[in-house]
Amino acid sequence: MINGLDCCLNLSTLSFFVRIRFLVKNDGLFLGSSSAMNCVGAVRVAQSIGPGHTIVTILCDSGMRHLSKFCNAEYLSQLGL
Repeated sequence: MINGLDCCLNLSTLSFFVRIRFLVKNDGLFLGSSSAMNCVGAVRVAQSIGPGHTIVTILCDSGMRHLSKFCNAEYLSQLGL
């Protein structure tokens, strides 16, 4: 294990697209794929360790460079969205 690393998660493309759509709809945050994956991971860790802990992540990119995928109906339908 890498020093300072608590865990690693294997996350799917679908999970970050679902999180991106949730954050836009519910929080007004238009995040990029790296930030969305960080959020997915933070939520999964929070669910696994339960209440009473602090989880920190970084929202490091916006969704602007992903508009071609976020607004592509064919691509989204392939993901089941």
